[in-house]
Amino acid sequence: MENNIVYFKGRSIDFSAKVQVYRNLHGGFSSKYSIRQRGLVVAHCSSLELVEAEFYVSEAGRRRLLMSGRKNVHAWISGTIINNHGKLMVPVEKVTYQPRLYGSFIKYAVEGKSIKVVKVAEAGYVSVTSDGVYFG
Repeated sequence: MENNIVYFKGRSIDFSAKVQVYRNLHGGFSSKYSIRQRGLVVAHCSSLELVEAEFYVSEAGRRRLLMSGRKNVHAWISGTIINNHGKLMVPVEKVTYQPRLYGSFIKYAVEGKSIKVVKVAEAGYVSVTSDGVYFG
């Protein structure tokens, strides 16, 4: 996978500091995700890898979405971007966020014939791709 980061308004990323990655809410961009650092959007991308990753959901933002029906940025993944040229870990489970159904990022764990929803808080390694978010 290739880091395809497009910098926004001439800004740059401090790769030694954590970033917040969230789904781009505006259509028309070729990049699916926005990268925020120190409160500002610094770049967009369609894929990247994060370490020391944690999943966050603002309950107040989620309630605003549920009450108004308007999308807002209230869920993101925080972590440090890693270089793709090193050893890549293999993500093993897909994560999703469905604010109208659940208040957190979730993975589906199959138990026999039923599907159990499992809350995800801390992942360690996360791969953000155009196909979704995976953790390992």
